[in-house]
Amino acid sequence: MMGQTWSGTLYAGQHWDRPGVEAAFFFNYLDGHIKQAPTRGNTMFYRCVRGAQYGANEFRDNGDGTVSDRATGLMWQQIDDGRARDWKGALASCENLVLSGRDDWRLPNVKELHSLVDYTRSPSTTSSAAIDPMFEATGITNEGGAADFAAYWSSTTHVSWRDGHEGASGAYVNFGRSMGYMDGAWRDVHGAGAQRGDPKTGDPADWPTGHGPQGDAIRIYNHVRCVRLGATFESVVPAAACGDSYCDAVEADSCPADCGGGGDEPICG
Repeated sequence: MMGQTWSGTLYAGQHWDRPGVEAAFFFNYLDGHIKQAPTRGNTMFYRCVRGAQYGANEFRDNGDGTVSDRATGLMWQQIDDGRARDWKGALASCENLVLSGRDDWRLPNVKELHSLVDYTRSPSTTSSAAIDPMFEATGITNEGGAADFAAYWSSTTHVSWRDGHEGASGAYVNFGRSMGYMDGAWRDVHGAGAQRGDPKTGDPADWPTGHGPQGDAIRIYNHVRCVRLGATFESVVPAAACGDSYCDAVEADSCPADCGGGGDEPICG
């Protein structure tokens, strides 16, 4: 059993490029993948939840090529460099990045990267990547020859890939269509916002019709969006020390001027 479990998130795009087919995302507990499938004709497990809805972002454009998310405490590279790399190259590119005067960038883990997905957007419905328009995503031509948007590597390793090759695959998130070769053609089989895995190295030409039962496209050379620890709610100047405002003790240059920083508004409530 793969433990395929429905989410409450509908796919904004077109399942298999077929308009009018309602589809929703599900989680596969066998491999950690997140994909979409038609809501009609499919039965899966479900797990209920209660409380405040999780996953809302609070983005702030810092004006220096970075975006902070108050909801997660992370700071993101706003515009990627447009280069596709294998997994080791992706790790190295973030480790070597110097942006906005900071050199502590890293490749995000898959949960961090997935926090950027905006499921209200897709190439087929909004002509955009499934990410907030505050960010820019690299445009590509996908396996079916259509204009699309890139997939992005995470630092997360799958325990196994295939044929017993331990750790040979890394997880990525598709902010464009998630292509697969089905019924003799390339289609958007898993949706913008899907989470899948690629071999960390190799030649994509070895996979002319993808891999697995839905022919998942194997690119190996994916794109990179780096991250670092930014504002945290745990590290703030007490209100008594800063009038009526809270200031971020980690990113002091973002504090309002009356708190001794260079900014014009607080970023921590």
